[in-house]
Amino acid sequence: MHIVYKICFLDRKKNSIYPYQYIGSKSNCSFDNGLIIDKKGNMYFGSSTWDNYDSIVNDNIGKISIKVLWQSDDCDYNELIQMECELQNDNDCVAAYTYFNKALATISNYSDPDYATYKHTKTGKVVRLKTDHPMVECGEYRGITYGSTYTDDRKKHLSKINTGSNNKFYGKAHSKKTKSTIGNKNRGRIKTKKELENISKTFKGVPKTEEHKEKIGKHQRNKSVIKNSITGECLKIYTRDRELYSRAIWKSPYALADRMSKCLVCGYEGSEISIKRWHNDRCGSNSFYNPWSDKKFKSQEFFLYFEELICYINKTITDSISMKRYNKEYLVPFITNLGFEYNKSIQTKVNEINKANRNGLINDQSIESFRRWKEVYENQKH
Repeated sequence: MHIVYKICFLDRKKNSIYPYQYIGSKSNCSFDNGLIIDKKGNMYFGSSTWDNYDSIVNDNIGKISIKVLWQSDDCDYNELIQMECELQNDNDCVAAYTYFNKALATISNYSDPDYATYKHTKTGKVVRLKTDHPMVECGEYRGITYGSTYTDDRKKHLSKINTGSNNKFYGKAHSKKTKSTIGNKNRGRIKTKKELENISKTFKGVPKTEEHKEKIGKHQRNKSVIKNSITGECLKIYTRDRELYSRAIWKSPYALADRMSKCLVCGYEGSEISIKRWHNDRCGSNSFYNPWSDKKFKSQEFFLYFEELICYINKTITDSISMKRYNKEYLVPFITNLGFEYNKSIQTKVNEINKANRNGLINDQSIESFRRWKEVYENQKH
């Protein structure tokens, strides 16, 4: 909201202390409970150049009346200044001794919120430029205070004059409307890369207290994440509120991720989670990853055995999704001296082979043992 306001110092008016009122304008603010709140959430009491104006404001906190003379939600800066000038003229506030105003409002880059004061990094030249000026964005011009630091005495002084009852907002609280306005202005705003770097630099390496950890844990307990299967939007909700969201649309992100995909190396088709975990750059068929490279037998013999085993299983077991996962990269010989019980099913054998793969154990005896089991199994079947 953009407003033109009139501020009056009630005690000064009552005691006939002049001047006691001021007409000005403020952009990007809200007006709540008789107070002007700027976009940073701070109270605003005008920007008069009158000597000791800030001291007058501090001495009269709680005894100030503010009236909005004009307001708009969609005007630009030039329109706002023009309206401020008209209202100042109507009240003849420059000539009237009751007003703090020393001049009429004019349009200049010193009052335009799109401009700021910058200093050239090499020459030290100080100028007013637009905040989105190319030389500002590339870092050739920086804020005039960039690189400077406060002394310890200065920090203590600032802390003293803004702590406790010295703070202008001491004892006050924002209304729900003001909190909502501040929240809406910041919600959804994407932070720049520089802002994210500054935030990371500020908190990196700072240990959290036990109290802080407890607060984080308490805030996260009994919550779960759900994802919209249509829009992809994710929400973190309390578990007790789960029934408020349609299960046909809002699902677990893990459930949505469990879709069919294909390995780029071996061609195996399975769930996306399985492919990401065991395949592509991690696939056993990938030349980058060979779990048998440190074994004592020839890889050619091993893969010939693989082909024999795969052909055998394909003829024996129906082609189902659950069996597709026992593909070439999973089927490996049994571990040393495992042996075979001939009454076991093919499914059990495949499970044992998969387990052997994870253990990374293999030798010629295992291969020969499997071939004997295969021969007996075929004879029993016939």
